[in-house]
Amino acid sequence: MLGEEDGHFFCALIGDRLFLRFLPKGALEPKRDNLECLRLIACPEDLTAQPIDLNAAYSAWETARADIFNDWTRRYRSREHSAASEPRIAGCGRTSAPIPAGELRTERD
Repeated sequence: MLGEEDGHFFCALIGDRLFLRFLPKGALEPKRDNLECLRLIACPEDLTAQPIDLNAAYSAWETARADIFNDWTRRYRSREHSAASEPRIAGCGRTSAPIPAGELRTERD
């Protein structure tokens, strides 16, 4: 079962986010799930490398790159949108002056 599906595997790092894509041979949509991608590229150590069709590899990269870009853009915009729609709340004590020890009074004093 290991490595039985032909295709192209791509790994991209954008900022601190890792994107894995596996585009099966002849497929139009890449696999996006990280664990599924890793499972699909798993193979025995003694497996010999196969010759690479560079035209197919570059074509697969264009598909995977567009998918990664769309995924990253969607995540970035949703974060940006949610941050813009939420009210800004100032942190407690951000602008207050420190109170010297012994000068703090309670209602009981």
